[in-house]
Amino acid sequence: MGGHYSSGPDIKRNILQTPPNVICDTQKRMPSVYTSSFQKSYDTISDGTTSNDVNSDKNGNGSTKIQNGGSEPEITNGRVWTGTGSSENGKLLIALIAISQLFLFMSWSIIAPFLPPEASAKGASQTEIGFIFGIYSGVQFIVAPLWGKFIPVLGARFVFILGYIIAGATNVSFGFFDRIPSGNPFVATCLLARAFQGVGTSGVFTAAMTMVAYTFPNKIGRLVGLLEVFTGIGLMIGPFIGGVLYEYGGFSLPFVSLGCLMLLVSVILMFVLPKDSYTSTSKAGSFLPLLNIPGTWVGILSGFLAALTFLVLEPTLSLELEQFNLNSIQVGSVFLLLGLVYGFTSPFFGWLAEGRVSSRKLVIGGMLIAFVGYIILGPWPPLNLPNSLVLVCLGIVLISLAFGFSFAPCFQEILISARFNGMPSNVSTYGVLSGTFNSAFSLGSFVGPVVGGALVEAKGFSFLCSTIALINLLMLIISIAFSLWEFNFGRGRRKCIISRRFEYAEINEVDSEEVRLLSNATA
Repeated sequence: MGGHYSSGPDIKRNILQTPPNVICDTQKRMPSVYTSSFQKSYDTISDGTTSNDVNSDKNGNGSTKIQNGGSEPEITNGRVWTGTGSSENGKLLIALIAISQLFLFMSWSIIAPFLPPEASAKGASQTEIGFIFGIYSGVQFIVAPLWGKFIPVLGARFVFILGYIIAGATNVSFGFFDRIPSGNPFVATCLLARAFQGVGTSGVFTAAMTMVAYTFPNKIGRLVGLLEVFTGIGLMIGPFIGGVLYEYGGFSLPFVSLGCLMLLVSVILMFVLPKDSYTSTSKAGSFLPLLNIPGTWVGILSGFLAALTFLVLEPTLSLELEQFNLNSIQVGSVFLLLGLVYGFTSPFFGWLAEGRVSSRKLVIGGMLIAFVGYIILGPWPPLNLPNSLVLVCLGIVLISLAFGFSFAPCFQEILISARFNGMPSNVSTYGVLSGTFNSAFSLGSFVGPVVGGALVEAKGFSFLCSTIALINLLMLIISIAFSLWEFNFGRGRRKCIISRRFEYAEINEVDSEEVRLLSNATA
């Protein structure tokens, strides 16, 4: 299955379907990830077209004019995204998403330095405090697929702004929770507010990934990586700013100030964020065709594992660092390594994943680096390594590097597998893909801290590190074995589905989407 693209005033996606009696088929044109000729063909699959098909215009006779070279969408005649991606609207879109994610993830992390002691003073147990932190990601795991499913109906722009308003309003309301009675009322209110914050954040993140993937199909890797820089900055400076504002203004100031800033950004987005102006059948996307493709599960499970591997240290690392008698600034500097390394390497690895190095190789490489990092961080008892601060920092750098290796390539890997197996390049596909990736990542973000805290309490930090290292090693072996099978040991990639019942159906000419995405003009 593959896609054929023809563009002009109306861009239409015509999807060809595999014969109904074929579940797995070896495709000679798609070499193995283990062959030297992979890069050129991988560019073809990641675009959904050959390099000569990307730009095509119909002349007056209806014939197709082929232009060489890939391209990204831009505004043509102020209406349709069809060109090089260098337009002012394209730059504006990325800038707005980047700034929005900076404030959004500041709001996620701003509570870290002062909410635990405040909640404890209000009678919350350590378990309840853990759930106040964890429910944020737990709700995203549930809600993100729903946002992704209905983005074609609601519109990516609408979901993005609505999610931002929900997150901002929740932050403002959080600033008055110190006036709620202690005990269960305080805990229940905090849980409800963090749940709504997760709903809003999942909407913003899913819509952002959808817009980036649909608008810049040939630059997904580097742009997802670039946005991770702003996510990392938000996560790093959030606790610091939260601590400063709390010190000078008490419990309310951090929440109210950042929440009001986010609401102001929401108003600005209403006026300047490029509008959706695409026509479609207004049908919600379906996750079953995506989950029916075995190859997509490599990216989905790798995204879950990357989040778990990275965030399992959130509640556990500070306790391990106590043995080195570090002050709070030094402990913060060690945590800073986690954000700095992955934040500033993600764009590079995303750029590599755009066909220069296969995303499957990068994802597998990330598992290997995480395995080594956790063996050093523990350290693993059979190695008899000294438990020194230098080794701890080295392990953290490797773990953060592994996350940078995996994050953007995981998303790219799901997309490539979906396109190769016949899913169309339309907003429905990108919506369900973004929702699925966000859901998997959120589940890992929820499970990581919960499992990490439980294992450290029961068996100690070294056992936790050995367990996470083993999980990464097992996933590494499974991914390599599956890749060898899927790519037929270098002879060609198999088009493979789990069940014909959920195979993606052919799109008729009447139902095909006419793309008019993210245009400022009102047609």
